[in-house]
Amino acid sequence: MSFDLSMYRETELERWINEKYRAAGISCAADLQIERLATIYDVEVRTYKGPSFAEWQDGEYSFLFLNNELPVEELREHFFHELCHPLRHVGRQDDPLMPPLFRQLQETQAEAFQLYASMPAYLLEEFTPYASQSNFLKILAESFMLPFKLVERRIRQILGRINQLRNELHCQKILVAPEPMPLANREIQIDDRTIIVMQDSMPSFLHFKVYPDDWDATLYINVQKLLNHSAFFLHGLDTISLPVPAVALVQHSCESNTIGVHMPDVSEFLGKMHMSQSKSDIDFLQVRLIDMEYILQRNFRFQYDW
Repeated sequence: MSFDLSMYRETELERWINEKYRAAGISCAADLQIERLATIYDVEVRTYKGPSFAEWQDGEYSFLFLNNELPVEELREHFFHELCHPLRHVGRQDDPLMPPLFRQLQETQAEAFQLYASMPAYLLEEFTPYASQSNFLKILAESFMLPFKLVERRIRQILGRINQLRNELHCQKILVAPEPMPLANREIQIDDRTIIVMQDSMPSFLHFKVYPDDWDATLYINVQKLLNHSAFFLHGLDTISLPVPAVALVQHSCESNTIGVHMPDVSEFLGKMHMSQSKSDIDFLQVRLIDMEYILQRNFRFQYDW
């Protein structure tokens, strides 16, 4: 096991968490008590005999309700998941008007937040001497008081990013766009699992769900239909979400408002990037609107009252 944390790159969300922790004097695993973190983030934690959930009103109150019948490791696991919602999300997940895909994105964010907040990378430095031992994960699980499976998932994530950086440094070459491949025969319309995402008060990209059967097909999106959808801000988005290269975008042969994502090209792009994630690990892909406009040879964003 190569556990060189100097080769590990933090995400934007991770940096945000770690800066908050360092400012509050969190310097070892023992400092991550629920009561201390609740004070740092100004949330009130209540326990009861029921499912764990968060309830909050921006600028007014934040409550976390945790099941007090859980073992301490699982209770902490729930705490770090639910903590993400009042800190990083807007809206209420029980709102019937919230699109299911947006709700799913928030849950994916909470899972990423849970890993970073429960086991910050900078707190793992003191454990590097034990990384080669067979009981390394057990040591971490006991020190951070977390379920073994959660610790295993976090360490696998860290090792994946370390290996990814090693591969990038080893290659040190510019990615050459792949030769156009014959379009897949299968065509799938994905308007119902696509949302428009805003950044800096401007529409920035499309975010869509990926399923295993998509990878040998061309996924089509009708731009005109999307203009009638709501747009969302995804604060601190930190999912396994990868950009679609412009070379994988194609225009529909008959419909001028429809653009396609040729998934075999995306797959080849990922292979040349030496990505540590397998295709089965990828939950979402994103397409820049500016790339879509280039393919369609027209600007369509001005048609919507953003």
